[in-house]
Amino acid sequence: DCEGTREEPHQAFLFTSGETNQSALEGITVLGGYTGENGGAIQCDVRSSPAFVDCVFLQNSAGQLGGAIYCGPCCSPVIDGCSINNNVAQYGAGVGGDELSSPRITRCCLEANSASGSGGAIYAGDLSYRTDTMIVGCRIIRNQASYGGAIRCSRSNATIVNCVLSGNTATESGGAVYCWQ
Repeated sequence: DCEGTREEPHQAFLFTSGETNQSALEGITVLGGYTGENGGAIQCDVRSSPAFVDCVFLQNSAGQLGGAIYCGPCCSPVIDGCSINNNVAQYGAGVGGDELSSPRITRCCLEANSASGSGGAIYAGDLSYRTDTMIVGCRIIRNQASYGGAIRCSRSNATIVNCVLSGNTATESGGAVYCWQ
């Protein structure tokens, strides 16, 4: 439990040294992470691409991208078999992918995440650079945002395969998926 608050922000893990998929978190629960910036629970930056396997990310919050997990520029984390639930952010309340990021999200359940802007569960992309997000075999249910209740793709080569998207809502456009450029 990170016990993060606006007055005392706390993230669980920072990956900022070029970590590869050999750096892994497996079978842990991270809750209560908070930052006014990116990555409420996990921040991946500086070409870091760790693996998260069978983890639970619950009730984390970010002021910008990635309520649970932030994927910074040129980062390609593997997120496999995780539960990503009840997280909050402006963009990508579950997973927020920034420019040139390529997260691989497989066999995950993303449920009841809420973005005040775009991408209730997943935000793939940036306004300037393309991303290559891969989403396979996931259950993405009951998430909400202004644009892209489940997924928002901006200038993204996102691939979505064998996923269930159900009960997601958007106040503006794209109840399930909203793609831009």
